[in-house]
Amino acid sequence: MVTGSGFGLAGKKCFVTGGANGIGREIVRAFTQEGALVFFCDRDPAAGRRLECEVGRGSFYEVDVTDAAALEKALRDAAGPGKALDILVNNVGVSEFSPLLETDVERFDRVIATNLRPVFVASRVFAQLWNARFGFPSGSVVPDEREVTGASSGTDYGAAAGTCSTTGVIRPGRRTGSGAGDMARPLTGNGDGFETALADGPGTVSGAEIPCGRIINIASTRWAQSEPGSEGYAASKGGIVSLTHALSASFSGSGVTVNCVSPGWIETGDYGALSASDHAQHPSGRVGRPGDIARVCLMLADPRNGFIDGENIVVDGGMTRKMMYV
Repeated sequence: MVTGSGFGLAGKKCFVTGGANGIGREIVRAFTQEGALVFFCDRDPAAGRRLECEVGRGSFYEVDVTDAAALEKALRDAAGPGKALDILVNNVGVSEFSPLLETDVERFDRVIATNLRPVFVASRVFAQLWNARFGFPSGSVVPDEREVTGASSGTDYGAAAGTCSTTGVIRPGRRTGSGAGDMARPLTGNGDGFETALADGPGTVSGAEIPCGRIINIASTRWAQSEPGSEGYAASKGGIVSLTHALSASFSGSGVTVNCVSPGWIETGDYGALSASDHAQHPSGRVGRPGDIARVCLMLADPRNGFIDGENIVVDGGMTRKMMYV
C-alpha cells in the first residue's frame, strides 16, 4: 500500500472512475492517504461501499460509465455547487478479448464506450466546471517567458488547493521570487546554460494566481503492442493516449495538465500465485503491483509537477524495451 510522502495534495478534491477494485482502488487509497478528498465511481456497489468505509473520506457513486448522463451527474455532485474538481483520474476500463472473426460491432463498441468515451465525457465536465470557477482560455498559449513568483520555503510541499507551482524561462542572474534558492544559477561543467531552481509552493504569472488542476488517464502498454483478438482493447487504449495530448493542448493556459499512464502487467489478484518465470521475464525482476501505478499518479498530481504535460508514461517493468525472439 502507498503511504503518505508529501505530494502536496492535502485538501485537493479528486475524482477517480472505476475506483472500487484493482488499480483504481489503490489510487483511491493513495490519494486519501495524501490528504485529498476522494470521490470515486464504479458499477460494483459492494466493493465501492467497502472502500468508502475504509478510507473514510469522500463518497462512492454507483455509476455505469457508459451512461454519460450518470457519470456527469456524479462529477458535478462531487465538485459541489459553484466548485471545480482539482484532480480527475480516468481509470475505468474493461479487458475484453475475442477472436477477430467472432467480434461483432456491438462488442467492439461496448469496449470503446467503457474504456475511451468516458475519458472524454469526464474531461469535458472537468473543463466545464473549471471554466465556471476559474475561466478557460481555450486555444490560448502561455507566453514562453514569464516572470514567476513563488512561496519562500523550498520545503513547503503543499500548494494551496486550486493553485500550483510554476516555472518559466529565467534570465541569467535575474531573481524572481522572495525565497532562497530561486535564483537562476550557472550549471557546473561546460556550456552556457543556466539551471532554474524555483521555490516550491503556489505560483503567480504576471501577478495573477494560477489555478492548478490535473487530469490523469490510465491507458495500457497495449496502445503500442498487441496480441490476436485485442482490437477493441487496443483501439480504446490507443485512443486514450491520443486523447491525452489533444486534451493537453485544449487545456493550454488554464493551469490544468493532462497526462497518461500506461501500465504493463499489474497483478490485481493473488500476487503470491505468480511463478518465478512470471517475475523473471521482466527486466525489473518482478510483476507490477497496483501501488506502482498509484505512485506515478501521485507524482503527476503533485502541484510542483506542472511542467509534465501531454505525456504518456509507461510503467511496465521494462517489458516494452525488451527485445524478444522465440
